[in-house]
Amino acid sequence: MVLADYTHLLNYITWFNESSIQSKLNNDFGGNLTSTAVIERTLPIKLDIIRKELVATYRYMFNKPDVSSSTVEKVDESDVTIAAVWSGVSKDLIEFGGTSHIIGSESTFNIWKQRAWNNVHETGLFTNSFTYTALLGGESHYIGFAVSMSDVVIVVIIKTEEDNSVPPRRSVNPSDPSDNRGVCTDGLDIEVCDEEEDDDCEPFEVLCESNFQPAN
Repeated sequence: MVLADYTHLLNYITWFNESSIQSKLNNDFGGNLTSTAVIERTLPIKLDIIRKELVATYRYMFNKPDVSSSTVEKVDESDVTIAAVWSGVSKDLIEFGGTSHIIGSESTFNIWKQRAWNNVHETGLFTNSFTYTALLGGESHYIGFAVSMSDVVIVVIIKTEEDNSVPPRRSVNPSDPSDNRGVCTDGLDIEVCDEEEDDDCEPFEVLCESNFQPAN
């Protein structure tokens, strides 16, 4: 796979492959399922297996903290929350993946649901980013996916960080080179093209807490 197969929300380290994620979850939850079948497939232990599979390789997502380097890193399993939700406007929670992550996952899921998920959306995979500040900690950054099937919605939320690129709207030293483009290199079987962020681009809204946007 090449870097063009992945989506990058500006200034965040996490890159994700939309088509691979959607294909995997469609295989696991696609088709018309009865309520009993949905419950059976969304048991915490089964959702946790999916959570682990999503970070086991670089096929679905990876982190790239340094925009000037070809090095990529696996996403930490503990940074991923997965939840199953009934289809429909109310988005009632079915279960979380991983019993050891229920308390933290529930808080993260509720924030995602309140701040970053519209009440009405189309079928497919949608992404959004949001931040919140813990009482005893600093600001945390998250990326969330909502993958809709006929009878169930799978939500994947990833804790991420800001990379070392130049954030939008931030002034830079005029003496810095303006067209310093990186070279495509092959790292970990992924063709990585390093490129400076364009300081004049518009996607500043992607860092807003409630900027909901379709990914496909």
